[in-house]
Amino acid sequence: MGKIDKGGRYIMSTQDPGDGVIAGRHKLGIRVLDPEPVAKADAPALDPETATGKELMNERIQQRKSLAQGRRKNRARGDAPTVSFGGKVHRFLVPKKLADPETSGINVQVPSGSNRIDFAIAEDGTVTVNR
Repeated sequence: MGKIDKGGRYIMSTQDPGDGVIAGRHKLGIRVLDPEPVAKADAPALDPETATGKELMNERIQQRKSLAQGRRKNRARGDAPTVSFGGKVHRFLVPKKLADPETSGINVQVPSGSNRIDFAIAEDGTVTVNR
């Protein structure tokens, strides 16, 4: 895993921050979320049949906060898929299919030693791997 900073840079980790990745071939996913949470009025409602009590309570709290703060403009497209992360709902900035290594289609051979691998993501979700 690795967190992408505002400049698009990342350092991969296996167990401890910055410890790198195991050499070999890897399927990977890229999940980029809008840092601005979706206003609860725009977020899809949780299903009471499948949501946990904690999720439902967090949803109620966030609804009240949104009403108090007013609506904020999101950077992601308004119709972008959403995901709940850290108790908040965020929109994907890249196609959702890229988040799952099984659906992203991204495979990378990581050699031993220090590496730099860049990923160019097109709007249609295709990814070009650059070394």
